[in-house]
Amino acid sequence: MRNNSYEQKKVDQVTQLISNARETFRQNGIDINSRQMVAQAAAATSTPVDELLAVMEMRERRALRRRAPQREVTPEVAHTENGVAIEEHPELVA
Repeated sequence: MRNNSYEQKKVDQVTQLISNARETFRQNGIDINSRQMVAQAAAATSTPVDELLAVMEMRERRALRRRAPQREVTPEVAHTENGVAIEEHPELVA
C-alpha cells in the first residue's frame, strides 16, 4: 500500500479501493462519503494521516492473510523398518 498516493485521493475513492477503509474512517469520525482529500479529512478530526493509513494497511494485510490458502503439513514415509513406518521431516505442501 503506497500511503502517499492515498493521502491525495478523496475519502470516497479510498473507500472503494481499500476494503477495510470504511471501518477505519468511521472509527476515526470521518464521513465515508466525503469528497475531501484523505489528508484534509484526517486533519479535520485531529488524526495523524500516517497513523490512519497505517491502520488501514495493517487491516488489509490481516485480511489478505486470512484469505490466503492454508498450507498443511504432511509427513512423507521414507521407508518401513520391521513393519514400522519411518517418516522423513515433514515438508509444507500447498
